[in-house]
Amino acid sequence: MSTRVGEETVKAILLGLPDSDLNAFGSDGMTALMQLASRGYVLYVETLLGRSAIDVNLASEADGFTALHLAAMWNTPRQVFEAILKHPDTEADKKDAAGR
Repeated sequence: MSTRVGEETVKAILLGLPDSDLNAFGSDGMTALMQLASRGYVLYVETLLGRSAIDVNLASEADGFTALHLAAMWNTPRQVFEAILKHPDTEADKKDAAGR
């Protein structure tokens, strides 16, 4: 039960973020969507993707990886890929800084 309460708390925080913070880069050079996608948090990825201000194609500052790249690199659950790919703005063929 406490896990579900924790999930709902995080979801509420993500839903409450101002639009200006949704695509902000952290000190690690990644956005919240990139972090959550790379760790396989399906519920939270879906929550962020449901926000109209989310930029699903932003790339990390260091290597040009998008949330989709990071999800692929870290072998996250299939639902993460599906959620990102279903987003109408996803550029599935976007290349990273190395041109891959």
